[in-house]
Amino acid sequence: MTTSEGASLQAQPKPAPTDWLGVIKQLGPGLIISALAQAVMLPFLALAALYFRCRRTAPALRPGGAWTFCLWFATAAMSAVGGYQLVTKLRELAK
Repeated sequence: MTTSEGASLQAQPKPAPTDWLGVIKQLGPGLIISALAQAVMLPFLALAALYFRCRRTAPALRPGGAWTFCLWFATAAMSAVGGYQLVTKLRELAK
């Protein structure tokens, strides 16, 4: 089959599926460094939100008790996840 310009139309081969595991292995050091950075950053972000809620918010704008409880819970959860991620990635680096 030809086009109006005379070029031949041929079926293009399908691209090979991406080897995601190979890509992840190549990005390994970068992924570990970014995971460590996130592990360190999560508790600080949570504590900053808590600080601004308790110390820097005008009394007229402060939320109620349920919101405050949820913020404390989120701070604890983010700190726990950050700590777990930090320990896990440091163990990976030690291997």
